[in-house]
Amino acid sequence: MAKQRALIIGGSVGGLFAANMLRSIGWDTTVFERNAEELAGRGAGISTHPQLHAVTKRLGILFDDSMGIAVNSVVFLDHDGRAYDQRDTVRLMSSWGRVFRSLRDPIPDESYRLGKSLVRVEQDARSVTAIFADGTRELGDLLVGADGGRSTVRELFLPGRQPELLWPRQGLRKSRD
Repeated sequence: MAKQRALIIGGSVGGLFAANMLRSIGWDTTVFERNAEELAGRGAGISTHPQLHAVTKRLGILFDDSMGIAVNSVVFLDHDGRAYDQRDTVRLMSSWGRVFRSLRDPIPDESYRLGKSLVRVEQDARSVTAIFADGTRELGDLLVGADGGRSTVRELFLPGRQPELLWPRQGLRKSRD
C-alpha cells in the first residue's frame, strides 16, 4: 500500500512543523514554498516554549537550550510602546533562522520545492490537486495550508476572510492587515 501524501503549502516554520509531524507518522510530505529562494532570516528573535522542545524532541529534531538564551520574564507592550503587563515565564529566546534550520534540515531537498505559487485547488472524494502558477499540478491525499498571513489557501477556501489577533489581556480583536 502506498504512503498517504500530504501537500503542504508554505515552507516556513508552520509548514515545516506540519511536514515533520506527518512524516513522523508515515506520510509522504512535500512542502511548496512560493519564494524562489530558500527562506533566510525572518526577524532577529523568536520566543520558544517548553512545548516546542517537547515536540521537536518527539520528532527527533535537535533543539535544546544551547540554541538560544533563557529568559525568566516577559513584558507586554501596547501600540505606543508602553508596558501594560509583565509575567514570569520559562522561555528560550532563539533566532528564527535556528528554529527554521532545525525543522528544515530533516526534510529531503526533493520534498521542499521553491518557486511554487499556488493558484488553484481541485478536490474530489479521494484526492486533492494543487495547481501552481508555473502550470504544474501535484496530487495528494491531504492539503495543508501553512502559507502565512497572506494565505492563498485561506483566500481560496474562505474568500475575503482575514486573520484576527486577540491582543493579550485587553480583549480587543484587531484585524491584521
